[in-house]
Amino acid sequence: MIRLFVSLVRIVIEILRTAIFTVVMSSVIDIMPLDGEDLNPTDGAILDELHNGRCTPTFIADKHGYSSGNVRNRMTYLASHGHIEGIGGGLYKLVNDPRENVEPEPDINALQERINETQSELENIEAAFEHGDQETAQKALKRAREVLSGSSLEE
Repeated sequence: MIRLFVSLVRIVIEILRTAIFTVVMSSVIDIMPLDGEDLNPTDGAILDELHNGRCTPTFIADKHGYSSGNVRNRMTYLASHGHIEGIGGGLYKLVNDPRENVEPEPDINALQERINETQSELENIEAAFEHGDQETAQKALKRAREVLSGSSLEE
């Protein structure tokens, strides 16, 4: 009988640990900011309207043809991530737009050009050192540094 009781207590403790972990993790996940990839079309409509000023879920739902429940759920979701805030009376305001936090894609062609220019300058440095031409090596090193810093791309 005691073994059965101990086993039940262990099971209850494990269930409580799992529940606590789940609550803590969902809280952590909820406060993490979103990015543009986490959003759906309803979120986009909400954020667009809030850029224009404060509004209610019903206003957005009516204007965009979404159900009020869907818009309220998405506004709760956006608020839980800190992007919008309820200010009372059913009104919400924009705190920040997660679509604006997206890093632009790097220009692969420009990066490849910089890699090629740097490789060329490194070859020039190597050749200058092989010939004992310290002045040419220093000039090539300076050009390589310019390429790496991006200043030669602007010229």
